[in-house]
Amino acid sequence: MIRRIVTSAQEMEALGEALAPVLPGGSVLLLHGDLGAGKTTFVRGLGRGFGITSPVRSPTFAFIHHHDVPEGPVTELLHLDLYRVDDPREVDALCVGELMGDEVVAVVEWGELAGGRLDGVIGSLTIAAGDDTERTLTLDGPLAALVHDAGVWR
Repeated sequence: MIRRIVTSAQEMEALGEALAPVLPGGSVLLLHGDLGAGKTTFVRGLGRGFGITSPVRSPTFAFIHHHDVPEGPVTELLHLDLYRVDDPREVDALCVGELMGDEVVAVVEWGELAGGRLDGVIGSLTIAAGDDTERTLTLDGPLAALVHDAGVWR
């Protein structure tokens, strides 16, 4: 487990950006946190780390946004938001497994609502709000070891 405290949106984006080179293709990262905690801000930084120049916005009403990665071993970032899911069986209808491949990374906001229905989960990032700007990030799972070994997030 890795724990970090950030005090600005810029720091949150920087952590996302630093994580991009560590995420292997075929992996799924689950994001947890209350509304306004910074999940989409984190994904915006992750997108920048992958070289994505198109806007990264919350896919709350679309469920999934696809972002092409211009170069590298990862060719696509899937950004999912399950906030509106009432039953984990609804996740099956999104066909995430069919969208995944060895060159795709998926980041899932409100990942706990998937009810364990997503394959390839490499880690879980929980963002807990403190005061107006402070956030505590806790990274669990195999991704935490990859982040530690790569020396990012120091």
